[in-house]
Amino acid sequence: MFKKIAVLLVLAVFLLLETHQVRYGSFEKSVTIPVEIKGEVSKEGVYHVPREATLADLLELCGITADADLSDLALNRTLSYKEVIVIPRKPEEERPISINAATLEELMRLPGVGESTARKILEYREQHHGFHSLEELKEVSGIGEAKYAKILPYISL
Repeated sequence: MFKKIAVLLVLAVFLLLETHQVRYGSFEKSVTIPVEIKGEVSKEGVYHVPREATLADLLELCGITADADLSDLALNRTLSYKEVIVIPRKPEEERPISINAATLEELMRLPGVGESTARKILEYREQHHGFHSLEELKEVSGIGEAKYAKILPYISL
């Protein structure tokens, strides 16, 4: 008799747990989760995203900076409740060089740009109160289409 009651109790508890999991599971899918993001993003903070949201979804909401390094991140992975994500910065040598803020030494790191051309870039920048577009760099003496095409992947405003 005691065995029958114990079996019935175990069965009842099991059924209650299963029912609770089904209800909890369906409730869980309908809510948003808080996820914090910081680092190389345009708008740091806590975002409430759908439970099925991916890192790519979150990055679309907050935006990324030009220095963000996404190379080691799995953009299609699902986010977790109260997760904190830090978007890393590109290593110094991989970041684009700002033609409006670069020093002589930084400009000389560009392919095909020596000290003479770097000085011309600085002079042009000073005389024209900065560059207003990347293409304006072609107006600097010594920078033609070929040199411009060579350095374009490495520069920013």
